[in-house]
Amino acid sequence: METRFRLYYHKFARVQKATTRLEDKPAFGLGVDWAGSKIAYYNPEIGKMVEATLFVAVRPCSQLIYAEPFRNKKLPS
Repeated sequence: METRFRLYYHKFARVQKATTRLEDKPAFGLGVDWAGSKIAYYNPEIGKMVEATLFVAVRPCSQLIYAEPFRNKKLPS
């Protein structure tokens, strides 16, 4: 039954060009992810360029962005 419902709903959504608007409440959400490609930065402690992955967090309503490079994606980072 659910499969049949999905079939009809997706057909309806394509014809009507239906979309879902997500309502974000200020200060209740935060989008976080690791940015795509690695970046390189100079590490003065070891005296050479090293690769890092960029962690990004965005507030949906205000569009404020926080970004910080990390050497790896492991939990302690």
